[in-house]
Amino acid sequence: MTLPYRANLSLSTGQYYDGFNFSPKIEPSINISASVELAGIYRYDFVRFNLRDQQLSNHIIGIRGLYMISTKFSLSAFIQYNTAIEKVLSNIRFRYNPKEGTDLYIVFNEGRNTYLERTVPGLPDYDARSVMLKFTYTFDL
Repeated sequence: MTLPYRANLSLSTGQYYDGFNFSPKIEPSINISASVELAGIYRYDFVRFNLRDQQLSNHIIGIRGLYMISTKFSLSAFIQYNTAIEKVLSNIRFRYNPKEGTDLYIVFNEGRNTYLERTVPGLPDYDARSVMLKFTYTFDL
C-alpha cells in the first residue's frame, strides 16, 4: 500500500521595505487515510537592510493535522515554532457542519513563550490564549 503524499516548494524574494527578502519554504503532506491528513512546514526567512547594516534570520517550523470525524464533524490543529520571537503558536479548531452553508466552529488559540528570561522582568509562560465560538450562515437572496 502506498500513501498519497506531496511536497510544495516555494521561494519568495525581492524588496522588503528598504531591504531585501529571501524566503524558501517547503510544505510536505501525507494522506494517511480518507479522513486523516498530516502536513509539515519549514520556512527560512532572511532579510537584509544594507543602508542600516541590519539583518534578520528566522526559522518557522510547524505541523498541521486534520481529522474528519464524519461528514459533519472535523478537528484540525496547527502548531508552529518561530525562532525570531521564540514562541510556540497553536491553533486548534473543531468544526460542525450540520448542512451546506452553515458552520459552527470552536477555536482555541495560544501563544507560548519559550525563552522567558529574554526580558526583565521575565515573560509569562503564555502571552495569548483565547477560546472563540464562530457561527457562519450563508443566506440565499
